[in-house]
Amino acid sequence: MDFDLFAALSMGVAGAADAPALEDDAGQVTHSELRRLALARSVELLDEEALGLCSLDAFEERHTCIEFCAHICAGATVALFAANEAPARRERLLASIAAWRPKRRAPGTSFDGRLPIDVVFTSGSSGEPRPVVHGLMNHAMSADGAAALVPFGPGHRWLSSLPLHHIGGLAIWMRALRSGGAVVLRRQGERIAEAIARTRPTHCSLVARQVSEVLDGLESGDEERGDALQDAVRGLQAVLVGGGPVPRDLVLRARAHGLPVHATYGMTETTAQVATAARFDATSVGAVLPFREVRLRDGEILVRGPTVALGQVVGADLLPLCDDDAWFATGDLGELDAEGRLRVLGRKDRRFVSGGENVSPEEIEAALRELTKDSEAYVVARSDARWGARPIAFVRDAVPAPEGSLIAHSDEGALRRALTARLPRYLVPDRIFALPPRSTLKQDLAALARLGELAAELAGETKGGDDAAGDADLRPADRREP
Repeated sequence: MDFDLFAALSMGVAGAADAPALEDDAGQVTHSELRRLALARSVELLDEEALGLCSLDAFEERHTCIEFCAHICAGATVALFAANEAPARRERLLASIAAWRPKRRAPGTSFDGRLPIDVVFTSGSSGEPRPVVHGLMNHAMSADGAAALVPFGPGHRWLSSLPLHHIGGLAIWMRALRSGGAVVLRRQGERIAEAIARTRPTHCSLVARQVSEVLDGLESGDEERGDALQDAVRGLQAVLVGGGPVPRDLVLRARAHGLPVHATYGMTETTAQVATAARFDATSVGAVLPFREVRLRDGEILVRGPTVALGQVVGADLLPLCDDDAWFATGDLGELDAEGRLRVLGRKDRRFVSGGENVSPEEIEAALRELTKDSEAYVVARSDARWGARPIAFVRDAVPAPEGSLIAHSDEGALRRALTARLPRYLVPDRIFALPPRSTLKQDLAALARLGELAAELAGETKGGDDAAGDADLRPADRREP
């Protein structure tokens, strides 16, 4: 098995050398040119510093893609960060991997699929993002298995619709390097529907919210823009939809407009896809892809195979994700039908997905407790028509809320503004309520969740001490990524 970073070239994929690997407004970079640029830059890196574990801000631009490849060519392991990562959070994440010394490939030697090349942070039940490490073998087997259902190679163009610091975005890039296809970069701030209409890709990966945006564009009544988007949709061969549940009605809408959606299931720890549904299947996330195995244990989805990541960094160690029989416990609940199709039923823990982002309530709670110097702070998910789910918080207030009632925290606006300096926008709760009193030692999170759902149905909730205009500014940004 060939685990070269530029596998499309080393394996001699027909037409790959002169096929574009990267496209943006500045033009195209072919696969052979990309390799030349990355190797030349890797020599500069080796002259500049002793490489081991490095960090890279994942701006959506060609420089980022070349730098990523160059660092790997130089034998480094690259920790990927959001381009707009809050400084305090970035420092905390860097500190979590600072003691680890990854095993390196000596420059000039062949690529080894079992050595680490990247660190991708993913949220977990502990409340802090977990640093998950992948090797070229993980990415290669993930790409090869995915291509069995959705072919991708020279002449194909995959829109960079997810950020590189997420496994979904990184997987697009690694598929292109292995298959000989191209990654098409969006413009800064460009909406997904506009990007599809302008670039006319053959493939893209979206979350449900982005699919809804594309369908809204098709149904907008704007004849000129709608026609351009419809023409582009006709050229799409596959649209992978993941990052959380894919509503049945959304799949049916997509089918009505010829948008070729495939619901998919995967995560950072499994190097993206585990299972992918047939086109327009609204009942499951499909059959398990090649090079993966899935089984259920007490309803929990377990995954085994070479796509499972190398491990998780804990202190100075890289700890395996799997048990003694090489099974990785996903924390997701599911079921397999008689035809081997997988359905995902929900999480065992509290983590939920909002617009494609993994949200860990514990991370938000820790920030709130630090701000208020009070241990009584709780976060739950509330249903949201646009984002799927959004966090809301309950924090003990000087004037407690009556039991079973919803009253805005007296410092709601100030707390939400303070959180934006500590957390990404998608982790800032939409509302912060005064915590109702309770008679038990342990907080009933299910009861808070029910209150949260009630809040979604109510109009004109009582606001906190700050004006409502501040709230509007702190709504989740219209993100280009999940």
